[in-house]
Amino acid sequence: MSRETIIGSINRLANQLLLVKSIQVVSDFFFIYLTYCILISGDVMTFFGREFTQSNALIIVILVSVINLCLSLLQRSYRRSGRELAEQLDGDLTDAEQRKVKLFY
Repeated sequence: MSRETIIGSINRLANQLLLVKSIQVVSDFFFIYLTYCILISGDVMTFFGREFTQSNALIIVILVSVINLCLSLLQRSYRRSGRELAEQLDGDLTDAEQRKVKLFY
């Protein structure tokens, strides 16, 4: 692969990694919020204007935690791919390229 192709792939992968990180922050917030609501409420709880029983709310929390797990695995895969691409680069990197490569380590 040429240097330009590798740098282009690293840039796309870095953008995807940042997007996954942003989505994971939102998912983490929902997980914490829903867990907190379950802990302080009684048999029926209200999430986002809808009422849920405690068992249904627990299922929602489990689904959000599965989403978090999937996002973490996706993030790890992007990092691994980025490291493999960065190892193929030879020569000196510019400052912008170094910052992009640092995202994967």
